Amino acid sequence: MLLMKLVIISFDEPFFIPLLFKPLFKSYPELIKAVIIIPQTTGRKGLINFVKKQLSIAGPTAFAIKGFEYLIFRVGTILGILDKSLVSLARKRNISLFYTNSINDKKTAKVLKKIMPDYVITQVPEKIENNILKLARVG
Repeated sequence: MLLMKLVIISFDEPFFIPLLFKPLFKSYPELIKAVIIIPQTTGRKGLINFVKKQLSIAGPTAFAIKGFEYLIFRVGTILGILDKSLVSLARKRNISLFYTNSINDKKTAKVLKKIMPDYVITQVPEKIENNILKLARVG
């Protein structure tokens, strides 16, 4: 039986990404050949506007709690003690892990050309250029 090859490209955060990808890592770890992490962006308006927007949505108490959870997440990921990130899911299963500045940069293309995946699963806040889309055999 010929197995598919998957590559996941995403930013890493503790709230939604793990919920999205954890079942895939648990059920089909042998299919995932690499995880590419891109930086999480705050949009075109910058960090201050992002914080203002989050405060207006969540309120100061919930914002403070989520901020503290995010801090714990970052420290736990760096120390390798939390299984609440895409990075830790990949490390735990010895899946190749790469860091790039954008889904569209040369390093991303180089990794995809080397692995030649059947599918690339993405969760990114940017438009994916055609030269990257074409590097997956199926989609």
